[in-house]
Parts: sequence; C-alpha cells; structure tokens
Amino acid sequence: MIEKSQRRETNLARLAEFLEDIRLYHITEETATIYGQIKAALFNKFAPKDQKKRRKTKIVDLVFDENDIWIAAVALQNNLTVVSSDSDFVRIQQARTFGLESWVYFLVFIYMINRVFTDLIAIIVLRNLFIMS
Repeated sequence: MIEKSQRRETNLARLAEFLEDIRLYHITEETATIYGQIKAALFNKFAPKDQKKRRKTKIVDLVFDENDIWIAAVALQNNLTVVSSDSDFVRIQQARTFGLESWVYFLVFIYMINRVFTDLIAIIVLRNLFIMS
C-alpha cells in the first residue's frame, strides 16, 4: 500500500525505520539439520509405534505445522526464545527443549479476568438500576 499512498516517501522512511530494529534469521544448512532433528524427535514422541502406520504418518497428521518446526529450529540455532500463544510450541518442546515463553495460559487468565470483571460490572449496573427504580 505504500506504493499507492499519497505520502509514499514518508511511509517508506517509516518502514525503513521500523525494519532497522528487526533482525532477520536466514535458513542455513545448520537450520535444516536442526529442523530434521526436531521432526525426528516429534515422530519418536508422537507418531504411532506400529511401523506400518508410522510409515504412512506425516507431520501434519500429528497436528504440527511445518512452519512452527522451522521457527523452533531457528530459535534453537540462534539461542532465541520463542514467545507465542500457539500450543504447538509447547508440544514441540516436549520432544526438543528450546527457549519458550508460552502465553497460552496467560491469555486464558486474562480472558477469565475480563469475564469476571464484565460480570461484576453487569451486576453493579443492574443493582444500581434496581435501587433507582
């Protein structure tokens, strides 16, 4: 959309400024090796033990996203911590340990607090309406 913007130059400068703070991690042979190790560990941990079934099993059959495995591989290679609310990373970590800040439980906690406060506000409003009537 920058190309069609009336403030093209300003927006390009803002984009360049934003991108200065972002590090890009490229996929290398080492990343691919780590990816293969993670994938093998996931099969060992989660795939059927029966060899006939195991041969036909793909990683997506185990409900893993290929991209999540690549992200974990890049994190391992570069000693990074993955911050995510995606529960796949928790499952990947069961097969291969890497830095992970899981926000799944945090988001559930925030959701529950939000629900409690919403319910309390509704009760207070209803109570005040009842008292005023």
